[in-house]
Amino acid sequence: MTDAAHSLLTTYRAELFDNVIPFWETHGIDRQCGGFLTCLDRQGRPWSTDKYMWLQGRAVWMFARLHRQLDAGRGWLDLADIYQARCDLANQLAAIQTAYSINPSWSLAARRLAETHLLTGDAQQACAVLEQATRRDPLDPLNFGFLAEVLWLLQRHEPALACLEQAVKLEPQYSWAWDRLCEWSQQLDAPQRPQQAARQLVEQRPGDPSSWMVLAQVLPDEALQERLDALRRAAELDQRCVEAYDEQARLLALAGRHEEALAAARAPHVWNRPPPLLLARAAWCEWTRGNRDIAYEQMRQALDA
Repeated sequence: MTDAAHSLLTTYRAELFDNVIPFWETHGIDRQCGGFLTCLDRQGRPWSTDKYMWLQGRAVWMFARLHRQLDAGRGWLDLADIYQARCDLANQLAAIQTAYSINPSWSLAARRLAETHLLTGDAQQACAVLEQATRRDPLDPLNFGFLAEVLWLLQRHEPALACLEQAVKLEPQYSWAWDRLCEWSQQLDAPQRPQQAARQLVEQRPGDPSSWMVLAQVLPDEALQERLDALRRAAELDQRCVEAYDEQARLLALAGRHEEALAAARAPHVWNRPPPLLLARAAWCEWTRGNRDIAYEQMRQALDA
């Protein structure tokens, strides 16, 4: 599935579960006479009480399928939470296995099942569940993140790093995966792995400011200019990306380039009055160069903003 198709799938899912289903549950059921109202305006008000047969059958089928594939599974996960609170691991596992069997493509149930297998000490079975989850939904970054953690526990280090790289490729702002990728790469004496992943990300998504933010975060301290260039690129793509200006100011101040740091924190070309975070960063910049009184005053302004 392409990124465009995945984006459409995400949009359709959100529209279905956040808008369409709640609308018909709230307004479409005729609780007085029975059946499903057909003729509703956008506010859910009926403009006719006629009930067309095709919708009656469709609604029954759709709500039955939703219950069988989603609600029933959620109920078993809720039951598993009760068993977990009682420290009843055997019944907790049984409830989650039931939820998973109802809809094996449900990533949340798969991850909960894998977590429970880990609690029982069966890391191999947890790994098998998550590997199957990544095959069923190869565009869910959390599946790859969970699988990476289990693989690392099993001392399968290279596949674990590969899963993390896939996770951050799917979701550039997956901070847990980036943190583990940096940490584990250092442990394996391969510090270049996160940098390579970030560079590939900006090549694939050059118009995404979050890709440039990630690159700035994973580059080493000695690559100051490249980090600053990445942050400036992020700010160009999203002029209101507060984090890009904040990190520029921090790096410049640490390098002793205080005037540039203050200019980044103020960003006058974007805001007439900077957001509180940048006001606080400007105060910090003044503090680092010894202007204590100015720093106190600016911090008060940040707190009052």
